Amino acid sequence: MNKSRYLIVIALIFFTNIAYSFDIENKILIKIDNEIITSLDIQNEYKYLIALNPDIKKSNKEDIIKLQKDQFYKKELKKLKLIKILIIQKYQKNF
Repeated sequence: MNKSRYLIVIALIFFTNIAYSFDIENKILIKIDNEIITSLDIQNEYKYLIALNPDIKKSNKEDIIKLQKDQFYKKELKKLKLIKILIIQKYQKNF
């Protein structure tokens, strides 16, 4: 009896996860040089922010996602600028 209950619970968890995985649509939202930011990146960041601060759930989800896109964009631009600066410095040291 207990084994059948465990099997049913495991089957429900398994099928729920499969249904959820088909629900996720991953799109490229932003492309900066060779770096891309996908909708899955944004969704994972949203979950991370909620884990850090549960009060974020009270805010409008669309506003939060827009803010996250802007933050990702700024972060990627900063990273690219830093890489360019490092390349220039390395180039100047060689001469």
